[in-house]
Amino acid sequence: MIRFHTLAAALALGLPAAALAQPAAFTAECPLGNIVVSDGAGFITVNGNPAGVEGFNADYYEARVYDGPAAGIVFSIARGGDAYQNAAGWLVSYTGPDRANGICTVRASGEGPGADDGGGAMAGSGMGSGSAPDFWRVNVSSTLNMHAEPSTASPTFARLQRGMVVRNLGCEQHEGRTWCMVPMAPNDGASIGWVAAEYLVPASGPATVVDHAATSAPHTQAVRVRFAPGTSGAEESGTLAPGHTVRYILGARNGQMLEVHFTAADRSVDYRIIMPNGHVLLDEVKATLPYQGQLYMSGDHVVEVINRGSGSAVFDVYFGIY
Repeated sequence: MIRFHTLAAALALGLPAAALAQPAAFTAECPLGNIVVSDGAGFITVNGNPAGVEGFNADYYEARVYDGPAAGIVFSIARGGDAYQNAAGWLVSYTGPDRANGICTVRASGEGPGADDGGGAMAGSGMGSGSAPDFWRVNVSSTLNMHAEPSTASPTFARLQRGMVVRNLGCEQHEGRTWCMVPMAPNDGASIGWVAAEYLVPASGPATVVDHAATSAPHTQAVRVRFAPGTSGAEESGTLAPGHTVRYILGARNGQMLEVHFTAADRSVDYRIIMPNGHVLLDEVKATLPYQGQLYMSGDHVVEVINRGSGSAVFDVYFGIY
């Protein structure tokens, strides 16, 4: 049996293409109020939080999160048989503490991977809940198109990266869908546009502004990542004590692609990506979730690796800029 936590990890192991099949894009509504969303490209969230995913074979996966109300619950994702026919073609069930278990209701996503406005539906915005949040998290597999007007026919002038937290400036109904006005960064009012609400999930607060040029705290290391001549990638590894972090500094230009994936990491390892202006590009996520996205600012970007556990944690991480 072969297990892999992410598509990037599977690629690093050199698995054949057939082993890289991913569950289709779907939304599963489970008992206890839990919502499981797959983007069809290997990225799965539970209640809007990125989940760690294990693939046992092309027909069976497990997803779980380690924080929040769904912590301790295992969501099983299997290719549906005749007894469970649905538009998505997958069966989602769960097992939890005290022998809790059940079947989730699955529906296919309205848009699959590669859609113009999001690159794959991830989760609903929750607009029907009666009150909109102050902040949204961008919940797509790659990037989300920002339009000048609330319409897909309107020009796209920017793309928001997966995981970004942006301020909610108000939402309206146009073309049969909900559009929300957001700035390009939590506190940046210079570039404001419209994005489709189905690719947003509520966020608890703005992305933190981090002064990564300041002297590092005693428990934080700073490492400048240098690529060998003629290469576009580099690997780093380390061991972190509980609560300790290491900041990997990567110089990059506007328009380049940044790739981050952990080929190995203890479960307690998280990371986040910080832009040169100090805003958080990718809010803190588990190391099981790879990142790949286009940068829109030149300068030093920081990938901060954090040990949230109570014991030492080891990791191996790959950085690519191209």
